[in-house]
Amino acid sequence: MKLFNSKTLTVEPFESIDYKTVRMYTCGPTVYDYAHIGNLRVPIVIDLLHTILKHKVYLVRNFSNITDIDDKIIAKASEEDRSWQSVAGYYEKSYEASVTPFMKNRIEYKAISYEMKSIREMIEDLIEKGFAYVVDDQVLFDTSTNDHHIFVSDPAKLRKGEVASYKRNPADFILWKPAEPGAGWKSTFSDTLGRPGWHIECSAMIKRILEQTGGSYISRSGRQEKLNTIDIHCGGVDLKFPHHENEETQSFCAHGSPLANYWVHIGQLSVDGQKMSKSLGNVILIKDIDYRPRLVKLAMYMTHYRQPLNWTEERVALATKKLVKWEKIPQTYYDWTDIREFWNALEYDMNTPKAIAVIDKWIKGKEYGRAKKAIEILL
Repeated sequence: MKLFNSKTLTVEPFESIDYKTVRMYTCGPTVYDYAHIGNLRVPIVIDLLHTILKHKVYLVRNFSNITDIDDKIIAKASEEDRSWQSVAGYYEKSYEASVTPFMKNRIEYKAISYEMKSIREMIEDLIEKGFAYVVDDQVLFDTSTNDHHIFVSDPAKLRKGEVASYKRNPADFILWKPAEPGAGWKSTFSDTLGRPGWHIECSAMIKRILEQTGGSYISRSGRQEKLNTIDIHCGGVDLKFPHHENEETQSFCAHGSPLANYWVHIGQLSVDGQKMSKSLGNVILIKDIDYRPRLVKLAMYMTHYRQPLNWTEERVALATKKLVKWEKIPQTYYDWTDIREFWNALEYDMNTPKAIAVIDKWIKGKEYGRAKKAIEILL
């Protein structure tokens, strides 16, 4: 099995840290509104990756965060005159209910608001080691103390706008910031209540996940090693910088190990060639989609996961035509002997367009058993 690793920009053979278990983590949604079709592409791709890993006889632990503390959530709560917990809880349930019908495998969701202890401990560790500093009841990561970068060589050059006066360096980023009404926690590094910055949330959650799933592993040389690195970190390509860059930086400084061995980034989805926007009126909510989950998945799989995906009525029509054809193939016994060509396509960086072409070839050649089994796995 091979995956394109965004860290090295190459397709690499996949090798897990723990020879029997794969740990995956995906940056999930910020739950302040109903999920749209763009939010669906990442979990669909990750679910397929989960299926492929299971085929390779791995035990897979597939985690995703739910960002339930955020300025947008707090603003929505103020606008609707209710608590941020009520807003986040409602839309978290809505998101899971919307996404679950598209999943073949279990995702273990974890809300950020339950991670305060691990977040504060990691910030304390970074301060103690000299990688972070306290100013005006905030904590910032000091980028001048570190030159460990994986996606950009000089983050400061990509920063736009004015640099806040309290920053030592232009690229420094927030680890802890002042509380909002009803959304604040005590800490050892501030006299007032505060809340976490965006990037620290995922790093702290991954650290706790690793501790909860064993904390150590038996290496291939037979030695017991401490587990500070997750196998695969996934997310939309739009999160690559600054979010994933900063995650990796702070985790490496805290633990002396990479945050993840493989970074998998999924291309963004647009609608009719435009970014979804309420002002354009082109936002497609998952709860309003009339299409069957397998049709949506097929329409998305027609484009390789790393490429941008343009959602159009023409795409849906093509997927519908293909799915009708697939579902009309004669009933037959599965041919269990050889669908290797199909697996070869998926195991080479999840090449779904090629896997679809293999299925079409088998149907054309009346190899219906192989085609049916492959369709069952894919959709």
